[in-house]
Amino acid sequence: MFKSIQTANLNDIKHGTNLPGRQSLDFALAEFSSAIEMLQAAKLVESKALGKGFVNHALDEYRHTEFFRRLLKSSNNTELRFDPRLSIALGFINPEKFLFEANDLTQFTAFVAINEASALRMFSKIRPAIALSLIHISEPTRRRGMAGGVV
Repeated sequence: MFKSIQTANLNDIKHGTNLPGRQSLDFALAEFSSAIEMLQAAKLVESKALGKGFVNHALDEYRHTEFFRRLLKSSNNTELRFDPRLSIALGFINPEKFLFEANDLTQFTAFVAINEASALRMFSKIRPAIALSLIHISEPTRRRGMAGGVV
């Protein structure tokens, strides 16, 4: 996940309540955008091993996207809908210059590691509101893998 999500009221989520619809949408868009960024990186990186790691990371982000899409769909919100075009319109992704194109490999992997750690903290905050075990969080595994050259 690469764009910051508004987290002000995440601390107030209680067990048994639902994640607000807008936050579910934002999480879904952020995860979707992250997947696209990882696929672009996989396409451009010279190392086949890193490319494979980036593709695996993208697949994981798509699973996260689907989880938050289901959360949004099951919410009481009838106005918000996931639309992939919103990832561009709301600034989650810039197709004119993907992150891997704007940064060297070291900067890119550092950026990803920091954002994945941030996502893990946010997911931990919303844990009381959702069944987090369904999302198969693998961010800590990916961060460890980055040190070894595979994301």
